[in-house]
Amino acid sequence: MSELKSCDIDGCEKPRKKNSHFCSMHTARYERTKRFDLQTPYERLMKRIVVSDDGCWNYTHYLNEFGYGRLRSNGKKILAHRLAYAHWHGDIPSGLLVCHKCDNPACVNPEHLFLGTPKDNSVDMASKGRNWLQRAKEQGLTFSVRKGILPDEYKKCN
Repeated sequence: MSELKSCDIDGCEKPRKKNSHFCSMHTARYERTKRFDLQTPYERLMKRIVVSDDGCWNYTHYLNEFGYGRLRSNGKKILAHRLAYAHWHGDIPSGLLVCHKCDNPACVNPEHLFLGTPKDNSVDMASKGRNWLQRAKEQGLTFSVRKGILPDEYKKCN
């Protein structure tokens, strides 16, 4: 009986597929991406953006419920704008947020991103009239927050 040879990719000890030089994982990866190595998260990010007329680089793959792009890096889910900021500007210090000058959560343009504290982000949001209470008033909705009486559009969190 002949001994199974291992995959020809350096560091891969998996057995070769029958009539192939590569294991099933590397064969499938090559068929899917036309390359044997894994793409970096940054490469995947850049393949999934569309530049709009206003200069935003919109991430088009997966958007979470708040409209932020999300992808995986080293098995962890990360937000696309945080990955973009870290790639172009360096590490993000603990406790800081990556905020958008353009107010477009799908945007990953490094020129539209800046670091800020949660308070900075709230002040920026309020100065641009983007908090939910300001939007509700603009729509002519009246209600009392203290009494817990909210319009149907604004559901309470449990």
